Amino acid sequence: MIYLLFENKKNMELISELLKHKYEVEYLEEIIVRENIDLIICDYLLYEKKKNRLQRLKRNSYRYIPLILLLNSKIDEHEENKLSQEVDHIWHIPLSKSKFLSNVKNVLSIKESFKEIEERYEALIKTNQLGIFIQNENGIAFSNEKLNEFLPEIENCKYFQELVSSEQKNKLSEYLSEIGTSKEKHGDFVEIKIQNNDEKWIMFIATKITYKNVPAIQGIVLDISRRKKVEKDLFETAQSLKESFERSISLINKIVRKRDPYTATHQQKVRELSIEIARKMNLPEETIEVIDKAAILHDIGKIFVPSEILNKPGQLTEFEMRMIKQHPVYSYELIKEVNLDLSIANTVLQHHERLNGTGYPEGLKENEITLEAKILAVADVVEAMSSHRPYRPALGIDHALEEIRSNKSTLYDPAIVDACLEIFESGFSFSE
Repeated sequence: MIYLLFENKKNMELISELLKHKYEVEYLEEIIVRENIDLIICDYLLYEKKKNRLQRLKRNSYRYIPLILLLNSKIDEHEENKLSQEVDHIWHIPLSKSKFLSNVKNVLSIKESFKEIEERYEALIKTNQLGIFIQNENGIAFSNEKLNEFLPEIENCKYFQELVSSEQKNKLSEYLSEIGTSKEKHGDFVEIKIQNNDEKWIMFIATKITYKNVPAIQGIVLDISRRKKVEKDLFETAQSLKESFERSISLINKIVRKRDPYTATHQQKVRELSIEIARKMNLPEETIEVIDKAAILHDIGKIFVPSEILNKPGQLTEFEMRMIKQHPVYSYELIKEVNLDLSIANTVLQHHERLNGTGYPEGLKENEITLEAKILAVADVVEAMSSHRPYRPALGIDHALEEIRSNKSTLYDPAIVDACLEIFESGFSFSE
């Protein structure tokens, strides 16, 4: 149902006549929440009189109700910018009939996509394998079973902030407050230590939502206690090994192999191919040494990514993909912490960057990427595609070589691709 809210009755009749052949249309006399409101179209004069009640209607509805404001006279830019923050769409009239109907159709199409989300939302958060809580100004309104298992203390808390350590409580309160008042829908990932428990850490991201007709914050929570413990143990161990460069690398790789043998094997094979490519290109020994060390460490950061995400057979969610794409950053930070050469750390950080800027984590292009990282990128993709993984069978070396051949100069450095292809044509194969 499309509801019209007009001071100018003549304009309302014209709009109604235009819409009623395709849609149910009604004049909204009382601004109250109704189940069948799909869209509200309002003129400027009545909006100015009723805007507080209209905003309250939108805020108090669990469903998304788009609000279109029609302007038939020019207003100053400042006022229009202010209005654009209050309504979903501003349309300047007159509009042609076809344009008006097309715009309405597009808005309702977006509305329909929200409908499915709204229906599935509550069921989803109850069964999600991530911890989820919802908090409004009156306190925690919901927490799912996964979060209750990990943080049973939540039952005794009115607000989520009460769970965190005292030194981080103000930081978290400011973060949640900023999300509530910001124009952005969600904040960044934050890591928080739980109060009175040095071993319990969480990472979460907060999002603005409406829950049971009330503005609220939804927090998606991941238990990173194991990651923090591993991180702490690794850093403490690394401090005692600063005098022994090779021993540090050996120890870190033992930890990787113990947690994720696939990653350890992958790193070793990438090391073999990277060195062969570097030698084929007649690079100096100091460059080859950087590539050697970077290759054997390039995926160390994956120990900080939950194994159920690394080995997930199906499609990754946006949240899971964002975590995966953080692994070069984790690797970089760990390598810096153990005082390895910065050129090694930078090579590791950039090994998922691509020439055209579509890589991650920084979207670097062309000469912004180091030569060592470009070599590592080619070796990494060839080994990964040609080898078996827990979540898929091997695609084969021919498939892997076709990937770098077809994307030469677009994703991968052409000289490096040519060197890699020549190496395999000469009979190179990965060790078992």
